[in-house]
Amino acid sequence: MIFVLILLSIEAKSQWVEMNNGLTSEIAKTVWCFGVSGNKIFAGTDGGFFVSTDFGATWIKRSDGLSDTSIRGMAIIEDKIFIVTYYGKIFLSTDEGNNWTLKNKGIEGPIVLSCITNSGNNIYVGGLGVTDGDNEGIFLSTDFGESWTKKINGLSEFSIYSIAALGNYLFASTAYFVYISTDNGDFWRRVDKSKGLPYSTILSLHVSGDYVFGGGAGSGVFVSTDFGETWQEKNEGIPYPSRTVVCFASKGNNIFAGTTKGVYFSSNKGESWVLKDSGMVEKRTKALAIFGDYVFVGTYTGGIYRAKLEDIELSKLDDDLTPKGNLKIFPNPATDFLRIEREDYEQANLIVTNQIGEIVAKVTLEEGEQIKIIPFSHQPAGMYFIKIINKKGDLRYCQFVKF
Repeated sequence: MIFVLILLSIEAKSQWVEMNNGLTSEIAKTVWCFGVSGNKIFAGTDGGFFVSTDFGATWIKRSDGLSDTSIRGMAIIEDKIFIVTYYGKIFLSTDEGNNWTLKNKGIEGPIVLSCITNSGNNIYVGGLGVTDGDNEGIFLSTDFGESWTKKINGLSEFSIYSIAALGNYLFASTAYFVYISTDNGDFWRRVDKSKGLPYSTILSLHVSGDYVFGGGAGSGVFVSTDFGETWQEKNEGIPYPSRTVVCFASKGNNIFAGTTKGVYFSSNKGESWVLKDSGMVEKRTKALAIFGDYVFVGTYTGGIYRAKLEDIELSKLDDDLTPKGNLKIFPNPATDFLRIEREDYEQANLIVTNQIGEIVAKVTLEEGEQIKIIPFSHQPAGMYFIKIINKKGDLRYCQFVKF
């Protein structure tokens, strides 16, 4: 007997809700970064620093002492909040943003500070020079911002777009390359393009467990599992118009990628992605954060959106999934093999995952190929999921049982 499973289209089923209550001006609705500490979430915007104690339902402005409110990055170490600004200022607050102190000793002249991160108590900021090349590069503070030292040995270019830390490893991206340091920034080693990185700029770097994610300008997502030595492109489900990736957030195997065309979600460490933008009026994403049971998105001119994680996770199919097309699987339940028949003719990738999102089979369906047989005797009993992704990034989804 052949069982016909309805193929489910998993397109844009997230439930994003605008959370702009308290963002006091239009420029405050361009949100560049988030930070989380205790029961509070912080937002850095073009209009200053904001805090929420009710999961984003209301925001309170806290910008006393900020001579530059165009915030571009944030790092938190215990009770210390550091922010960097567009006009080259570094500020520190030790009272959750109520008061700010300038901490720029060692960083002089015109500079755009683009990013900040910490590795333990070491704080790193990256700058984009404006008129004086001496003011570009990476700066390190080992005394909580009291002084800064330039760390550019080994860099062949000095405009820094993103910095991330994984244990003793530091990663920095410039207009053309990604660099690695294992000695607190004393020396930077360039990753050759032949190792899998694109020729476009890596705009964002993100660490999730032992994975390093890079977001490219027009080139999509790249992932390294060996501390940045080699990289693989991971764009299943992200079409070309959406492959400018400016930020990430992660929790376990779940990864969010913010693009100029909306937010994409992966439940399997980036192996495949699904667009999740329902409810987002403004889709140009600038920042992402996970806080409690929610994921937050900061956008360009549209403010902040929030969604429940459980409403986004691929493992929880929405009740309103729309049947679309059909797929024939024999036998179901499966034992030794799967015979899969489809109606579509276009080239696509077929991915089989288990209940925790691990890929157990991945094959290409060539153009015109409508039948595929997959050996399955070696897989344990349980529930499995089939995803079919075509060149356009469309994703369809169904499930079956293995005895």
